Amino acid sequence: MSTPTTPTARLIGAAVRASDEGFVNSEKFPGSRKAVEHALSRLADAGELVRVRRGLYWRGRETRFGRRPPTAWEVAVAIVGSDGVGPAEWSATNVLGLSTQLPGRETLAIPGRAPTGVSNVRWVSRSARWARRREALTGLEVAFLEALEGFERFVELPAAEATDRLVEFLHSGQVRPASLVRAAETEPPRTRRRLRDLLNRAGLETLAASVPDAPTARPLLAFAA
Repeated sequence: MSTPTTPTARLIGAAVRASDEGFVNSEKFPGSRKAVEHALSRLADAGELVRVRRGLYWRGRETRFGRRPPTAWEVAVAIVGSDGVGPAEWSATNVLGLSTQLPGRETLAIPGRAPTGVSNVRWVSRSARWARRREALTGLEVAFLEALEGFERFVELPAAEATDRLVEFLHSGQVRPASLVRAAETEPPRTRRRLRDLLNRAGLETLAASVPDAPTARPLLAFAA
């Protein structure tokens, strides 16, 4: 790597090298935006940073394979926060143990507009599902709702086995059934109906009765017949 020659580049280089693992935001440095961005870009070209998107970089810890890149989840939290954000499609069913498929890029659902300019995450916009953020659903809880919606397309286990596994999650403490019920307010009819069926199967009839009505959606358990 060539030695930085400008004061801004020297200041940023020293600060980055002294930092712990984490994100580096260009707005945190003094100087013109152009000079700061140029200095950070040089560090990324030299392998000391990973460019996440314009103005945002990652400083990973050194391993024997090189510097650790950020995970999709770390990127998501840095850009949009964690509330109501979680795996979608194959990423959702994989994290729940309902499939073994791994997408080329982590797929995350966001209850809003999908960010742009991020290379290692595939975003799925769920703008209408604002109750996920209101209820501060965890990533696993979002994955649970996403798996219900995409059950036919993204679940590899036999339907009865997959259904039993989802019921186990409701009893495990890893997801909060009451939060899922409240978030269901803005979920599609099929998701609401399937959540109600699962709650009844789990013996949580009172919560099941609180799920907003969705009489036209096919029950999840129909696939387990």
